[in-house]
Amino acid sequence: MKKILYSFLWLFTVGGFLFLTSCDDTENPVPGASVISVSSTDKTIDNDAVVAAPGETFGIDVSSGDEEVTALTNGAISVNGANTATNGTIEFTVDTEAALGSTAEINLSTTGGLTEQITVTVGYATLVDVVTFADGFSLLAAALTDNQAVLDALTAEAPVTVFAPTDDAFRNAGINTADDLPDNIAQILSYHAVGDAVLSSALTTGAVETLEGSNIQVVVDGDNITVDGIPVAVPDIQTEDGNVVHVIESVLDPSASITNSTAVLLGGQGNSTEGSFYNAIDNDVLRFSEASTSSDEVDFLYYWGATNEHSIAALDDSGAQSVFSAVQADISGFTPQPETRFVSVATTSEDFDGIVSQNDLEAVLTGGDITINQTSVTGLAVGDVFAIELDEDRGGSLGLVRVAEIVGPENGNGAIRLDVKLVN
Repeated sequence: MKKILYSFLWLFTVGGFLFLTSCDDTENPVPGASVISVSSTDKTIDNDAVVAAPGETFGIDVSSGDEEVTALTNGAISVNGANTATNGTIEFTVDTEAALGSTAEINLSTTGGLTEQITVTVGYATLVDVVTFADGFSLLAAALTDNQAVLDALTAEAPVTVFAPTDDAFRNAGINTADDLPDNIAQILSYHAVGDAVLSSALTTGAVETLEGSNIQVVVDGDNITVDGIPVAVPDIQTEDGNVVHVIESVLDPSASITNSTAVLLGGQGNSTEGSFYNAIDNDVLRFSEASTSSDEVDFLYYWGATNEHSIAALDDSGAQSVFSAVQADISGFTPQPETRFVSVATTSEDFDGIVSQNDLEAVLTGGDITINQTSVTGLAVGDVFAIELDEDRGGSLGLVRVAEIVGPENGNGAIRLDVKLVN
């Protein structure tokens, strides 16, 4: 895509790359970060270096009526029209095949005898330059142009990292034109941006919060990087204003993402330090007194029993109710009692780490004859993995849980540490 609404471009341009003296942005009829002014009073040319993308057209504004300016170019840049102006703009175009990082020169001379040379570095000045001048981002550009709130958020959070879907990525998601963009496109776009500039060399495996508010799951395996299971096709497109773009070939869907909660520590029914009750949606551990008044937020609990040993259960599990009743902590009267259900699965601890998206998680749960219908899972050991399904009133989300560690004594005074993956 070579053209886009230029108001979009200016939203991302912070200050430009040449200082303005006697003109404003509206006098420059073409986009870009290169505007100079000629002053007939003190015979000076005020300028700075220019950063322009392959294919970009930009202008030098000649604002004085007394000085004629002539421009000649060297390198991968050409004058687009007349190379001399008194009042007006001399336009330039960067060669579409110019290599990123290469330089070209604009040599200026005036009738007053002034000479000046401006160095043009071929590159992307802003995020908008990437989607405007790099091929294959027309649908992303159209989506951004129609969502002022997203543009404002990107500008406010700059520098940012954007995982940029190509046009093919949008088409594969059934979005062939701007008219096909879904109603929640603003949420989807925000889910592709992270509020920091992160090069691929600095990415690590784990959850990363997006501007949308939920997490994407990054997995780094040598030189291979995936985001929610989608490979990064082209990493590390850097812009002059500090942002980073990683190109991906699928559109990320926040509704298909998962939340990772790691090292969740739950105490047994006799543990006086750690709470036994867990809110999986908010990743919140509750003590008995808190759970008694907020039982609608309790998705499961941990207990140790002489028969069942290390166990995870729903509030309506009879074994859990018996164990807690024995320590004068009756949970049978909690109302409501969310009916979370469980089943042990054969997923290994290593495979658990590789689950980064809803599709991955559902593949585990549909890969065999699995029915999530038990009120508890018992006899747990380190490395065990089990599936959960939340109560319908809690959204009915599916999840996987791994036992990461058994802490303390093998009785009700001990604790268990869990890693939880839950579909958003």
